[in-house]
Order: sequence, then structure tokens, then C-alpha cells
Amino acid sequence: MLRQTYQNFEIIVVDDGSSDRTAQLLQRYGMKDARIKIVTIDVEKNWSDGWTGKTWACYQGYIHSTGNILLFTDADTTHSHCTLSLSFQYFLSNKLNALTLVPRLRAEDFWTRLILPVLWTLSYARYSPQKANDPGTRNGGYFFGSFFMISRDTYEAIGTHERVRAEIVEDVELGRMVKERGHRSQVVRGEHHVTAIWARNLGTLWDGLRRLMIPMYLKEKANAILITIGTSLMLLVPPTFSIILIMLNPAYPLSTNLNDEIGFPWYLVLLVFSIISTILILVTSVIQSKAVIFQNLIYTLGFPIAGTILSAAFLSAIFDSRKINSIRWHERDYSYSRPN
Repeated sequence: MLRQTYQNFEIIVVDDGSSDRTAQLLQRYGMKDARIKIVTIDVEKNWSDGWTGKTWACYQGYIHSTGNILLFTDADTTHSHCTLSLSFQYFLSNKLNALTLVPRLRAEDFWTRLILPVLWTLSYARYSPQKANDPGTRNGGYFFGSFFMISRDTYEAIGTHERVRAEIVEDVELGRMVKERGHRSQVVRGEHHVTAIWARNLGTLWDGLRRLMIPMYLKEKANAILITIGTSLMLLVPPTFSIILIMLNPAYPLSTNLNDEIGFPWYLVLLVFSIISTILILVTSVIQSKAVIFQNLIYTLGFPIAGTILSAAFLSAIFDSRKINSIRWHERDYSYSRPN
């Protein structure tokens, strides 16, 4: 961020109970650049009045800021040198109240590389950029926590992070509120300028999937169940059917006697549809890997494994949704509850 081509900004860094050398490194940067403000917060206060760790930290950053336009970004996000200048120019020229950039999700492990193409495809079904950018509707809005820019007036008008203090997926909720209240907001592709890490290993990947599903299930049970069932049917049934049908390979005798009755070849119909569905899943995963995630296409072949992990994580989340500390995220345990 210090190497941005646009330089008229301040950086509010919130150290939310880090256990490594973050605090020392921040102090070193702060001594070199007066634009950096370091806010160290008491971890114990995160839990007061139903706040989660991140919502409390973001709110503290807002309190200590002075700018009229706020940019929220995560600690695991990197930015190109011109991200701020381009987004700021786009924000002003389109007279927006809020702007979020679609990041490139960087996978650092085998399991996340398998999951991302499929997960990214599924996300478009729920979070449509076209719907979010449609000025004629007041629903479908969302933010990416790795990068969302919002005017101070708009942020305060929707109630700041205090309004979503108990939310686990607070960025999506803030974006939804901005859209519902008629503020001008847009979702813009930014994969070449913003990169974020969604998970680092199978454990954090599992936690991340449960973090997405548990709040959804507790607020929209029918949709959560349909997504879970749909994921299993779409990703697991076609390849499974294709393999079974090919292995069975029943012979359909062809008779030259016109008086013989030949039954309708349901086997061939099922096989064709299963193969076509499998190919469509592969093509979609290839498109996501090539155009959005920018990773090796070989991982798209693992979509049945990805489907199994997704289905298992979603089912686990549904069954554990009402348990105490059912959500684990960034080494903290949360019980989901919404403020009154």
C-alpha cells in the first residue's frame, strides 16, 4: 500500500491481538511513514455487546480514520501499485457511494486449488455481479472483504460495522444493506489488481466453508438446504452415473426382424446426459481457472473430490449450526447470533 501511485491517503492498521512479530514490524513502518496509524485493541473487548473479532477491528479503524472515503482491506490481501488510483478514479467518475473489487483468490495448497474453481462457480449462482450492479433493483448487493471502498457518509448512514457487529460474513451483509437502501454501488472485476488468500490448508478451507454455510442456514434454511443438495447432485451424480453406466454397458440387441419390438434405450439416454453434464462441469471449471483464478487447469479434473468436500462441509455446518462455538475462523471460535 505504501507503494501506491496515488499517495494522498492514510493507513489505519488495526493489530487485533496478533501473536507473531506483526506489532514490531508495524512500529518500524510507522516510524518511517507518518501516514501510518497503528491501533492496538484489547482482544477481550471483541466479545462485548456481541461483536465479532473482525467487525470490532474494522469499527476501530473507522473511529481512528479522518478521510471522507474509506477503503477496507484484509491483512492477507495484496494490491498492485495502481489499485488505489484506478479504483478511486472509477469511484468518482461513476459517482458511486460504494465500490468492491472481485479479487483473485490465491490458493497455496492442493485442496484449495481443487475447491476454488467449483466454489467460485457456485458463488455466481448466489452472488450475481449483474444483479448487484443493476440500478433497477434493491437486492443482490454484496462486498468482498478484501477490497471495498465506501464514502464515509454512506458507511455512517447504514450504521457502520456496528450494524453488523454479530455477523460472521459481515462484508456481504454490508453490501446488501448499501444496495437495499438505494445507494449507488458496483461490483467490478479486479483480479489483476487485488489478490487475496482464502484458505491456506485443508483445515482452514474446511473452516471457511462452514463459516459460509452456518449463517446462511440459520437465516435461510430452505436456500441452504437446496444449495447443499444441488451441490451434491450437480458435482457427484453425473460423473458417478457415467462411470456406473459405462461399467454396466448392457447390450441392446439389434434385430433385422421388423416384427420385433425394441425397447426405448433409456441406458443410452442416461449415459449421454451424464457425460454431457460432466463435460459442462469441466468446461465451467476450466473457464474459472483460466479467466478468474489463474491456476493450472489440471486441478479441474478433481471436481468430484471438490464436490465431496463441499457437500460434507455444508452438511457438517447444517448439523452443527446451533452448537456453541460452531464456527472457527482465524484461530477464534464463534457462536452465530444476530443482534436485536
